[in-house]
Amino acid sequence: MGKASQRRKEAVRWREIVHLLRQKWLGQSVFFDVGQGQGVQYGRVLSISDEGDFFIEVFSASGERVSLVAMSPGYVERLLSLVGGV
Repeated sequence: MGKASQRRKEAVRWREIVHLLRQKWLGQSVFFDVGQGQGVQYGRVLSISDEGDFFIEVFSASGERVSLVAMSPGYVERLLSLVGGV
């Protein structure tokens, strides 16, 4: 198998992975801790880029949007938990 063919297969596989990530996480309410001393935060996954980066809308305790967090795919399963533990 040539390098071009291998790259095409890897690209197809990555698109499949991103599709599965979007199915699982997109629009979901999540708890997360990015380890910067802010503790566990509450947010909602707004979008997932074609590269697999997560964009999370973060809410204050009163429910007001306070920030937006971007997270690379390598951290997602380790740092995010679905609200309700699904």
